[in-house]
Amino acid sequence: MLQYELRSAGGDGRVFVRGVKDFVAKYSKKRSGPPPHHVLIFDEAQRAWDADRVRLKHKDPEAVSEPDAFVAFADRVPGWCVVIGLIGTGQEIHAGEEGGMVLWANAIAKNISGWEVSGPPQFQAVFEASGVTYTATEELHLGQSVRFHFAAGLSEWESGLLNDQPDPARLAPVAQQLASQGYQLRVTRAIGTAKEFVWKKYADSPDARFGLLHSSRDKRIAEVLDNRPATLFPTRSVVR
Repeated sequence: MLQYELRSAGGDGRVFVRGVKDFVAKYSKKRSGPPPHHVLIFDEAQRAWDADRVRLKHKDPEAVSEPDAFVAFADRVPGWCVVIGLIGTGQEIHAGEEGGMVLWANAIAKNISGWEVSGPPQFQAVFEASGVTYTATEELHLGQSVRFHFAAGLSEWESGLLNDQPDPARLAPVAQQLASQGYQLRVTRAIGTAKEFVWKKYADSPDARFGLLHSSRDKRIAEVLDNRPATLFPTRSVVR
């Protein structure tokens, strides 16, 4: 997304957008200088790797978390530096990403001198719990999704449903709003029932695309689902 926007504005997105792993590896070297930038943007900041993941992937037993690394890089930039985290909540989906925004709060707490932290109100408690002074700024909360502007509330409903303790009183009005927009929300623990619903719904739409989402860390998935692509939805004649 960032590369696209930079190119559309007349810049070369590839020049400014780099993979975090390579960036961290380059500026973590003992003889490396500071990054030649006064603004560092970390996309999907809530998915930053913790120290254990960085050590594993970089094969460096002394490596720190990605937030720790970015804060240290910024501290080395002469004059001033701003670190901007683009945050999408509920997307900490891979190993090493579970720390979420707590990793950033802890990184700032270790290097508190000279840092001013501002962000959406919903993260204030996370930073203040680490002893970081936090300025809650409502304007930094972009509640309108660019990709799914017509599905406001869908991510909220999904996240709330999958919570350890779902709150029906909060989820019910969100579900009603989504239903009024044409969304058909269904919940089942029977994979066969889910498949049959999809087949019937798109029986007259041969170009329709659909599939299954599941956690890559689900230890029991093999007990209920053959995850090989050819077996998920093999042919349209399977479900009657």
